Amino acid sequence: MSYVIPAATPLTFAGKILHGEGASDLVIPSGVTIKGDNVELAGQEPKTQASIYRIKGASFKVEVTGTGSLRQPEAPAADDDSGA
Repeated sequence: MSYVIPAATPLTFAGKILHGEGASDLVIPSGVTIKGDNVELAGQEPKTQASIYRIKGASFKVEVTGTGSLRQPEAPAADDDSGA
């Protein structure tokens, strides 16, 4: 899933969890911060350094500030062993 959020800050972002089983998280890129009543910091994703927030209820509403981008880490370049 991908979101582009307008530059106006602070921005309020809200949603509802439509399933009753399992945990739901928000993954926030480095440089962006969120705060809200139904979220708690659960840790950091080691490769992208994104913050992972656990949603603690059936809905959430957070205030978003900052700028950042979250992209999949690039694969390392393959060595050229062609001998050319």
